[in-house]
Amino acid sequence: LMQLKNDAAKQAGFNVILEIDPNFKTVVPQVESDAPAEQELTKYSSGIYKKQFDLKEFPREQGSTYIQISPALAEVIFPGWKEKMNQQEVKQLPLSKGTISIDIKRDQQLKKCRNVLGIIQGELKDEIIVVGAHYDHLGKYDGYIWNGADDNGTGTIGMMAIARAFKESGIKPKRTIVFAAWTAEERGLLGSSYFVKSHPFPEYIKAYHNYDMIGREGNIEKRDMNVSFMYSGTWPIAEELLKSANKDYELGLNIRYSAMKNPAAGSDNASFARVDIPIMWFHTGGHPDYHGPLDHADKVNYEKMATIVKASYLTIWKLANE
Repeated sequence: LMQLKNDAAKQAGFNVILEIDPNFKTVVPQVESDAPAEQELTKYSSGIYKKQFDLKEFPREQGSTYIQISPALAEVIFPGWKEKMNQQEVKQLPLSKGTISIDIKRDQQLKKCRNVLGIIQGELKDEIIVVGAHYDHLGKYDGYIWNGADDNGTGTIGMMAIARAFKESGIKPKRTIVFAAWTAEERGLLGSSYFVKSHPFPEYIKAYHNYDMIGREGNIEKRDMNVSFMYSGTWPIAEELLKSANKDYELGLNIRYSAMKNPAAGSDNASFARVDIPIMWFHTGGHPDYHGPLDHADKVNYEKMATIVKASYLTIWKLANE
């Protein structure tokens, strides 16, 4: 979504975007711990949205500068903005003054982080399937730890489980499989983007399989077997293989299939889709603990997570060997 905003702003010729969060005061329940944090937590409390990161070797094209402002400041700059935004057609909000002057100072620092890769060499070295999940989350902030059990502990474990299953099968696959734990997804898909941009032969990559949040429901009190399966619309075999696995092995997943015309957003799948590599992505949806400090392991639906991994394994096995 941020990339779409940035592209639209660039085309319109905007240099600065002031982004208002109407729910700025929304409080996340306090965590029961001895952590020193006492201040109220919001969706943005992790500090993730306060910094911008770029790949040193592949800096992104300069776009608009985003500045988040509170509803109170928005009212000063755009009097009556909330009421006007509720109107059906809003072309322009009147400013309280004719111009706005903004001074921006940037402090750039070099940070090092790593992708973690494992490879099972297939008979064909020039045909590669990548199975990936990001292992980073939001870290520690204001005394709280954002553990990220669903986002994306579930995905990382799922990827490793598939790697282990392929290895323990003892069968050399036809195509080479790369298993990847991506870094810095939350900071802008940096790990997967670097892999794609620095790979000497990106044309060898025939497909990408993505895990990002595969273990929760919107309501933790109502467990289900629902999962969304998004894939490149130009690659219908992805849906065919998954439907076959779910039916033939009686896995019982309730799958929502979504063929995407341009799946270049949302998660690490975007890094591959942008260079026309077909993708598939399992995702069990958002929940109240998303990007909050309460995304804990005891809330994961392990039965559903394990079943998704089984379906994935069967799908990837066929892609790797047929």
